[in-house]
Amino acid sequence: MDALEQELIIRFIKLDLATKQQVLALADKPHESSDFDELMRMSKALQDELLEQHGEMSVVDMVNEVRQEHEDDLIHTHPIKS
Repeated sequence: MDALEQELIIRFIKLDLATKQQVLALADKPHESSDFDELMRMSKALQDELLEQHGEMSVVDMVNEVRQEHEDDLIHTHPIKS
């Protein structure tokens, strides 16, 4: 058993009875492949839209952009008082 399986079991044990029953019912429910296919189509459409809007970015560029946005948010929410 790997760490993820152990974590899931631990979390399942901590659930109340009603929630455990809901989780088990969801796990037993057959999933249609069309749901997955639709999700994949939506993901591809989003990916295409982002590529069209922003072009391809390296991971470093993405991290730098997120960092800059975070810094801008901090500056606007906590202005420096003199």
